[in-house]
Amino acid sequence: MRFFPENAQNLPDDFVAHDEKATTWQMTMGDLRWFAQRKPQTIRQPENVLVLLETGDELLDYREAADYYRSCHVAITQGGDHRMTGFAEKLPQIFEFIVDSI
Repeated sequence: MRFFPENAQNLPDDFVAHDEKATTWQMTMGDLRWFAQRKPQTIRQPENVLVLLETGDELLDYREAADYYRSCHVAITQGGDHRMTGFAEKLPQIFEFIVDSI
């Protein structure tokens, strides 16, 4: 999965990619590069991983995520957004996955 667009490679490390005023934290391009360099090559115990994706995510391409996590349990919801505003509706599915995994 790409953590930032290819054309963002030339942005300085201190460029603020995200600024969450409510919680007073920032994510810089340097942070994103750090995560990108540490991306796991394999997913350990994919049977224990539930990936919830929404096609309307405006920041991440859900298709790339679905491909990357293809060995895991992947649930794709049409629409939605990056904040996953419909998360509460997914709680029964999450609880069922946890119970079935025990």
